[in-house]
Amino acid sequence: MNKTYDVVIIGGGLLGCTSAYYLCKNTGLNVALIERGMLGMQTSSLAASLVTRGRATRPLIDLCVETFEAVSELEDLLGDKLDFNHVGSMHVAQSVESATAIAKQTEMLRQMGDHPVELTIDQAREKAPWLSIDQADYIVFNPKDGFIDPYRLCAAYMQGAKASGNLDVYQSTEVLELVKDGAKVTTVKTDQGDFVADQIVVAAGPWINTLLQPLGSGAAMAPVRSHYWITATDPLYPVTSPVVILPEAKAYARPEVGGLLFGLRDQVSKWAHPTDLPNSLQGFSFDEDYEGWTALEEAVEPFLEVCPSIGKVDIHHYISGPSGYTPDGKHVIGKAPHLSNVFLASGCCGAGVAISGGVGQSIHDLVTGQTPRIDLTDFAPDRFGDFDPYDEAFLTQCAASRSQKKAG
Repeated sequence: MNKTYDVVIIGGGLLGCTSAYYLCKNTGLNVALIERGMLGMQTSSLAASLVTRGRATRPLIDLCVETFEAVSELEDLLGDKLDFNHVGSMHVAQSVESATAIAKQTEMLRQMGDHPVELTIDQAREKAPWLSIDQADYIVFNPKDGFIDPYRLCAAYMQGAKASGNLDVYQSTEVLELVKDGAKVTTVKTDQGDFVADQIVVAAGPWINTLLQPLGSGAAMAPVRSHYWITATDPLYPVTSPVVILPEAKAYARPEVGGLLFGLRDQVSKWAHPTDLPNSLQGFSFDEDYEGWTALEEAVEPFLEVCPSIGKVDIHHYISGPSGYTPDGKHVIGKAPHLSNVFLASGCCGAGVAISGGVGQSIHDLVTGQTPRIDLTDFAPDRFGDFDPYDEAFLTQCAASRSQKKAG
């Protein structure tokens, strides 16, 4: 027997759960969310979870600001704190190019009513004792920023959605095929039966193109390796130190239970073919470097210059997984190419936690036929024209956008 809903969401990670939250509250829509495994247990659970507002463009900032508002709203709704670690963020520019970019985003934040603070080198060292720099063109501290447990945020979005009473969740349910008639997807076939809905939201993370490609559609993104390391505890890494963004080192760092969590970007980023990804990411690796030592050796030198203590402490954890990167490093939010009733929430580009609230709000606006509150022009799924999401040249182009990324 077909299960009929107003909206079916495919994918139970952060972007699927936040889409459910925004679509369920105050709309009266009947929504189903389908997840192959368990909610929030795939790429979302692997995130470094930086939640920062300073971004290169106003639409990117708006996506992130909505997440801050969503966290506050959820805490009030659920009567529980989500333990957002408001340690702030510090952007350290050591070149004129980076200083110009950071100054631009700082000015946009000030125009919105935020109060970023410019710091001296001594003040920066006081906030992050591990930071060793003698020269900086510009340093700015954003006090509202921080980090959050991604699984807890995912669960909160889901609890908020369920509070509406209009959501059914189907875990351990695999989507086998999307069936279309002309440009409209009519049926979502799963191993637990068929689902029918007027609107479909696909938030299937790095697996998204395995569903869309057979329909002649796609999300212009590739599964690209993102990774970070966590050190042993050390007094140099106080739990109150801020998130630190280091464009010249292509690195970021934040406190993690008395140690330092730091992420580095590969000189040449690795990608995986979408059809090669297993159903579960547990134990998945992009190559034989399971413990990340080769990747660390290849990328750590610029970070060592500003954080020499990394060479003296033990590395206790290495976390690696696929993140959806687009050729231009911008997200994929909007109507799927060549499909009339399918909307995409994808291409997190390493910022899925930070943009989650904005994605949920945007999916709500699109599905309900409203003019989006956030300008989604830069994130249009059809902005690259026709492309083959399985083509090696395309996958390599997506991976290159991660290697070139400097922001957090």
